[in-house]
Amino acid sequence: MSRRYDLGYGNSQGKGVRLVTSPFWHYGRVVNIDDPYKAGRIQVRIIGSASDGLDDDVPQSLETASPEKGGLPWCNPLLPMFVNVIPRVGEMVKIVTFDYRNKKNNRQYIGPVIGQQVPPDLLSSEFIDTETKLLGGYSPNWDDNPNASTKDKIWSIYPDYDEIGILGRRNTDIILKDTGYYDEIILRSGKIDSDSLKKSPTNGISPYILNTKNPGYITINFTESNAFNNSLNPDVKKLKLTKDRSHINLVADKINLISHEGSPRKGVLLDKIIKGNDVLAQSKIENQKLHPIPYGDVLWEFMEVLGNYIFNHIHEGSCLPPDADKTKKALENWYSKNMGVKNTEDGNIIFDNCQFLSKGVKTN
Repeated sequence: MSRRYDLGYGNSQGKGVRLVTSPFWHYGRVVNIDDPYKAGRIQVRIIGSASDGLDDDVPQSLETASPEKGGLPWCNPLLPMFVNVIPRVGEMVKIVTFDYRNKKNNRQYIGPVIGQQVPPDLLSSEFIDTETKLLGGYSPNWDDNPNASTKDKIWSIYPDYDEIGILGRRNTDIILKDTGYYDEIILRSGKIDSDSLKKSPTNGISPYILNTKNPGYITINFTESNAFNNSLNPDVKKLKLTKDRSHINLVADKINLISHEGSPRKGVLLDKIIKGNDVLAQSKIENQKLHPIPYGDVLWEFMEVLGNYIFNHIHEGSCLPPDADKTKKALENWYSKNMGVKNTEDGNIIFDNCQFLSKGVKTN
């Protein structure tokens, strides 16, 4: 009795002979991602001979046709669809085939393949060996620009080895941090300086630098009260937290806080806010439909000045104006210093030089 083993069991054939139709891995180039059922299927040309059951028997003119019409077979996602990473045409993926006798049957893919961490757009995932670096010849570290900063304390373009990161194709990511004394989630957009993105590498050195001017990001942080004892930073230990602490930072040029149950007087076109590509519509909504949020401490300062005026001003007699006392002067000075001017430009309401309304945070 003979038995053949590879990496797993397949179908039994013959008298007591078990043939193993184990998965076989291949590299392939994506030629089509237009799945009519939007199920994440793609068509991939696997480099190899037709005698190997691969794709040399499919002419290039037919490769994107339906399999029924002689095109390449559909290749299903290896990962479930809630992890939505569909490669682009021209990129390389890894293909697993489940039957060594018919490698056009039941294909699954994972990818795109990146041989080395590079920005932006995963350009090195194209099916070119010299670029994917699958056979060696790696370029210098793309996160190490000797001419400019890619790191700023704990902020960097790419995740460190002890962090878990989900990287977008170009200039977005999600970082999951565990520093030993606090845990943090960072969601970022615009982490790379836009001017440096327009430059090309020189001698394999990345031109990309951090955007320290206006990146948009959200940080969610949780710190245990006793965790600072493990910190190497002496200033951190001075906080002496008595209980666990969590905080969220939301940072951007413009921050809109929109509620479905917000002000009925000024509604919001949510479809315009959601569509980030319609900048003009977004700007109009920010300036025409949303309300600026007052600074709480400055509003308290105004109420204090107003309260002193109400309770302490003096009239010389009935129906006469109040005296020019200190409380009246204080209120006049506060108005002069903080009110600014309300203007309307192109239908947009703008509060020029107003000191108690936020210019960047608005709500409905």
